[in-house]
Amino acid sequence: MAASRRFQATDLALIAVFAALIAVLAIIPPLFAIGAVPFAIQMIAVMLAPLVLGGVRGGSANALYLIVGALGLPVFAGQSSGPGVLFGPTGGYIWGFVVGGFISGAVATQMLSRRPRKAMLPVHLYLVAIVDLLVIYLCGVLGLVGFAKMGFGAALAANGPLLLIDLIKALIAVAIAVAVLTAFPRLLPAARTANDVPAGTTTQPNASTSQARDSSDSAGTAAPRHAAQTDTTGGRPGEDPSATVAGTATEPMTK
Repeated sequence: MAASRRFQATDLALIAVFAALIAVLAIIPPLFAIGAVPFAIQMIAVMLAPLVLGGVRGGSANALYLIVGALGLPVFAGQSSGPGVLFGPTGGYIWGFVVGGFISGAVATQMLSRRPRKAMLPVHLYLVAIVDLLVIYLCGVLGLVGFAKMGFGAALAANGPLLLIDLIKALIAVAIAVAVLTAFPRLLPAARTANDVPAGTTTQPNASTSQARDSSDSAGTAAPRHAAQTDTTGGRPGEDPSATVAGTATEPMTK
């Protein structure tokens, strides 16, 4: 799920599948209501995409859903479509799908790359889903204030019951994400290791590396020293290497 690499065919397919899943669940009427709040299931897919696909692919899946709806396909809630929805009273939430997808997906990628313990995986994913919800609701409140001209306090109060319901949906999304990641471990990001050094930091060579380098340096200087010591006669065959030219003195070799 690294952002630096190009999309492959599998990545594009996953983005399309999750965008389609969000669209399908958006046009399904609410299954039931908890009090006066309808329980629509689209938000489950919105949170599931970044949990499973990470920041780039998960955010791209939500962005593709937004683009398809803006182009006229009736994939928004109530089978609506068009740019007017994006700049209407509920448009902030749809923009929040995209922003929250990229942010929470990036958090999920960092968390999963550290390979948390299996027992703690649902807890970590639920915290990521909460981050996603907070971003979505912040964008939704700003949309109500900007597009619907609602007061900030009134917009916050209107979102209270919806947020409580979506926290329950987050549990469902996390349960599905854990099952998917367990069944398809190739969706997990590359694991971070001790050799992954952040940019701008320096590493100190360990003892074994220094010893190996010293050994290679000694081996590299031994041969020239031996050649110099055995070539004092000018290299004439049959002459005693220990003999020296009269009147001259030999100096010890230094490195």
